[in-house]
Amino acid sequence: MSSPPSRAGTLGLRVLGPLLVVATLHAATTGCNRNRFDIRPARAHAMVAALAARFDLGQTVWEVVRDRIDRSTTRRAEKLEVWDRNRDAFVRAIHTTVPADVTRGLLRTLDAVLPLVDDGTLPAITRDMAEVARRITSDPADPNREVLAALAEVLTGKASRRLYLPGEPTEVVGRALAYPQSGEVIRAVAQLVRFNDGEDDLGRPNGEQDLVAQVQGAASRALKGLTVPAVPGGGAAGGGAAASSYLRDLLEEATLTGPVQLGPPAWAVRVDPRGLPVVRADPATGTLYPPFVDRDGDLLADVDAQGRPVDAAGSPVDAAPFGTSGFRDADGRALAYDGRPLYAYFDAKRTHLGLLARFVGRLLAAGVHEDLVAVLVPALGPRVRHDAGTPADPLDDYDGYASRTPAADLIWGLAETARSDSMWRLTEGLADLADARPAELEAALVGVGEAARAASRVRAARPAAVPPGGLDALVDALLPIVDRVFETGRGGTSTARVVMDVLARLGPTAQDLPAELAVLFRYAAIAKIDPLGTGPANVDRARSREVDPSRPAFYVDASGRWVDNRSLEQQLLSVLARADGCPIFGKTLAELIIENMAGLSPATAGTLARLVAQTGPLAGLICPGIAQDIQSIDALAASGAMDAYLPIARVFRDRGQVRLLIDILKALEAHYDTALRPQERVLVEVLESGAVEPLLEVVARATTVTIPGSPDRVADRLAVAVEELVDDDRVVLGADGLTRLATPLHRLLVPLRDLDAAVAAAGATSRAERLGNALLEVALEVVLDDNGTPFDPSDDRDILANRSFVPMTARTLREAARWLGPDPVARGRHLDELEASARRFLAGRDLPVVVDLELALVQAPGKRELHAALANLLTPAMTRPQDVFGSVMEITAAVLASEAPVDTRSLVRLGRFAGDCLDPSRAYLRHALTGVVRLTAQDGGDTVVALVRNLFWKGPAGKDPAPVDVYARVLRELQAAATGGPVGSSLGPRELGELLDEAASFLRDPNTGLERIYAAIQARRR
Repeated sequence: MSSPPSRAGTLGLRVLGPLLVVATLHAATTGCNRNRFDIRPARAHAMVAALAARFDLGQTVWEVVRDRIDRSTTRRAEKLEVWDRNRDAFVRAIHTTVPADVTRGLLRTLDAVLPLVDDGTLPAITRDMAEVARRITSDPADPNREVLAALAEVLTGKASRRLYLPGEPTEVVGRALAYPQSGEVIRAVAQLVRFNDGEDDLGRPNGEQDLVAQVQGAASRALKGLTVPAVPGGGAAGGGAAASSYLRDLLEEATLTGPVQLGPPAWAVRVDPRGLPVVRADPATGTLYPPFVDRDGDLLADVDAQGRPVDAAGSPVDAAPFGTSGFRDADGRALAYDGRPLYAYFDAKRTHLGLLARFVGRLLAAGVHEDLVAVLVPALGPRVRHDAGTPADPLDDYDGYASRTPAADLIWGLAETARSDSMWRLTEGLADLADARPAELEAALVGVGEAARAASRVRAARPAAVPPGGLDALVDALLPIVDRVFETGRGGTSTARVVMDVLARLGPTAQDLPAELAVLFRYAAIAKIDPLGTGPANVDRARSREVDPSRPAFYVDASGRWVDNRSLEQQLLSVLARADGCPIFGKTLAELIIENMAGLSPATAGTLARLVAQTGPLAGLICPGIAQDIQSIDALAASGAMDAYLPIARVFRDRGQVRLLIDILKALEAHYDTALRPQERVLVEVLESGAVEPLLEVVARATTVTIPGSPDRVADRLAVAVEELVDDDRVVLGADGLTRLATPLHRLLVPLRDLDAAVAAAGATSRAERLGNALLEVALEVVLDDNGTPFDPSDDRDILANRSFVPMTARTLREAARWLGPDPVARGRHLDELEASARRFLAGRDLPVVVDLELALVQAPGKRELHAALANLLTPAMTRPQDVFGSVMEITAAVLASEAPVDTRSLVRLGRFAGDCLDPSRAYLRHALTGVVRLTAQDGGDTVVALVRNLFWKGPAGKDPAPVDVYARVLRELQAAATGGPVGSSLGPRELGELLDEAASFLRDPNTGLERIYAAIQARRR
């Protein structure tokens, strides 16, 4: 209904007058219509300033809205009462959003805004808003108004879990915008859009990639493809409950150590299966804190028929877990009569979830994503044209990745490997090991991290070129031999399994082996301090000669002497390989040496004369020159490694497999120059770092931990799994179904080698190494634990900074074992579905969009600000007003903590509607982005930043209501007045439709709505 002319005219003068005068004077001072106005710029700007100083934007907006309410045909008086009562709060909120300094500087704002009206950008945005509102309420394609009903369901909370948050959700946005860098981020995003939207600044196609449309299309397809889960609450049948349980396990409290600082707490409350906060027990009585009651003794507060907690009289208890009313602490948590928390609160930051989020934030801060995309691009291979399954219709063709790539083959290999019963059993066993021996596993992880750091230091200082394929050739040569080691032999036990038991029995002796082996890799010749002593401490470093990695294995020095620059380990392998070609008494000299060594003690084997005597007096005749090279075996004894070598050799001798051990050593010798010699310095650093000893301890523990409900030990399952992987007796085909593979392990090795080759061809090998190092460095960060004795360093030890790593590893392994399951048919079905989904994604439309977006982020002029913003989002701040990390944790924890079932039909319906609105064929998002980009380009984004920040500002003390909260509260009160119900009452589809229709009418109204304002502004140029 249109308003009376007199009222419309008066309102137009009051509302549009100041804006039109300012716009007219603005045009006069910037060269527009100079033939019609003769006003000097200085005088015009003074007039604008004077007018703007008297112009009250808050009062004007209030009057505009009041005029429309006054013309309402339903419950007009009730709505006017609400509006008039909230006048001061509403005007104050407008003044906070657009403060006086902005209105006084109205000319600069007009410099940015008026061109967006002139070129139709702002009118297009508001028309889009009106069109979306119209589609919600009266779309012919939705005759039953299902979208409107779904929106009402969501707004009233009927289609979503109730979330218990310490404050309004708008605080998340407010904290994010409080960062000083938020302005730079907005400008960087606008610049990213500007250079990737396929248009120039005038909206004309310029040939650049339209990444905006691609991202929009990917989001649209994802939302349109939403489906209602088979089980309410999410997840597939049989899997949703376990999956949600696993996610809730992330909310368990984590142990923090060392310098890990997370700032002020981010409180959340635990929720029971009914979706209600968990009430704590009164320690004085053992029952729930009053006024809650628990008559049935299920440790849950009793509820009424509406699901509300009740007191002893059956009356509903009104005690929200967070708020300002009632007995509360400084953080707004409800307190019991004794001052203790009434509900089961927890700090979301100090959970496994919080530490995981911090881990991701640290990775982003380290720039891991840049290395990731540098590796991902060559790993995915070139793009090919897909016809989307419609070869006769080229309009839906798209560029994507091939369905057969090394990445796809690796996924196939992982799925095929996981099909085996042995993999399921091994996963279950490793979970049991992690649960039973967390300290040993943590020590092993600390060792892995230290080994990675040691290797990285060596490679950085002395990069060594490994011949292409050198390591691959060694692995391929060893696998058939390893297969024999793991094959079940005497007594139904493999040699490898017996060796594990031997290492476990050796205890401290096995722990000394890494440092002793380091001696063999470090030195080409050693001298002993004590002629009868052994071990690394007995090596006379001054008189010993280290391997020179910069020189070849043999060289002539400056004095003309021939120098053997091979490590003692290489010399030892060379001697045994040469001795294996010398027959003696029906055996080879190598076999005789090993058998005799296995029968000696470390002390007697360390005497060279004794060893040579045991090999026979004809050794020198059978193998000329072998006697002078036998010193490498003496060096083996001198290193101390004999202590562990001999018991292992004894296992092979007792099982009649001396030949097998020799074959292993000969394979190592044959590929030593190409695979091992370039890495000797790395091996030395790793062996001396203390990283290997904890791994040996884990192996030892694996021989003692028994799987619950099974006679198996973890080591048994490990041996069986490895035996299957390296078995070369079965027929194994590759991903193409035609290529014969040597072992099942090659299902993984072949695509990994292909990936490595692709990365190397792209020159990204160093980026891949840096990526791996960063992942290990952040994941396995260590701190020093002084065991509570800061003045006694003797009991200090390195521990993981993230103490949740081990328990969550155990939980993840347990969940993986549950998902694989004992039923091979069900397991195969799960893996088929997983593999098919992965292949569809790899060959689909969306992966190229993800890669292109990351490439655009990496190459964007404002990438530093964007990456810093993402990292800050997951980085704890030490002060609450700027702690966006805390807000993210509060919301995430509130979502994961809820156990109440959810009817997702309304959410899915709204998601599909949003997907349709995001379709690139509709310009809704494009117009909005264009407005932001052009507004940012006009004034550097200052207007956008200021207005958005002010919208969420809660005052200097952070206690005032933010303008956005004021607007929301007033809107709720107006809705209640319109329906006649209480504030916060349910908003039905009819009432919601009326509100949307009213909003759309204002946006489209050419008489008193926005369209009239736009027309008046545009008319100034005529």
